[in-house]
Amino acid sequence: MNDEVTYIVRYFKGSLMLNYFRNLIGDANFFKICRDFYSKYHETIIGTSEFRKFWGERLGEYRRALDIWLDSKGGLPELGNNERS
Repeated sequence: MNDEVTYIVRYFKGSLMLNYFRNLIGDANFFKICRDFYSKYHETIIGTSEFRKFWGERLGEYRRALDIWLDSKGGLPELGNNERS
């Protein structure tokens, strides 16, 4: 489906996911991870598997949230109390 709402969700899903992580782990941790990510990958092309590995290792108990976001089939994921490992 590619209606206006679905397109908007697909387009913004990455930024919504990162904002969710920021709220989950706090600004200081989030921005440190972002700096580390940039430092490691700014000169290379990566795929989802590298992104998942990098963020998964750093999200600790919230790794499951990353899997929920990345594995959801279109639209926004169903989140609740199951985002912790």
